[in-house]
Amino acid sequence: MIPIEPSNWELKSVIERNYAETREDIIDLKTQVARDSATYAAQLERYVLTAVYEAQRAAMLERIARLENQAESSRAAIRGAMYAAAASVVASLIVAVVTTVLRTS
Repeated sequence: MIPIEPSNWELKSVIERNYAETREDIIDLKTQVARDSATYAAQLERYVLTAVYEAQRAAMLERIARLENQAESSRAAIRGAMYAAAASVVASLIVAVVTTVLRTS
């Protein structure tokens, strides 16, 4: 049996059809890659914005906690100074009373 070989015209037709189909597939692939790239870029931007927001929020909460600790320390120092001043006044009054009592006796 003699193998049947395609003619040049048939080969040309097959090559042109394959070329056209491949070209369309490449155009579709480029379109899909561009669309996916835009989607991924939007997701990445949203992720980066979320990460930046979370980092800024964590820094803000840390700063607030530090300020609250400083405020509590300041309040404690003021309370200590007020107690010391009150103790000094009371001690001065006791000394004055004892001195007065000792002079009159």
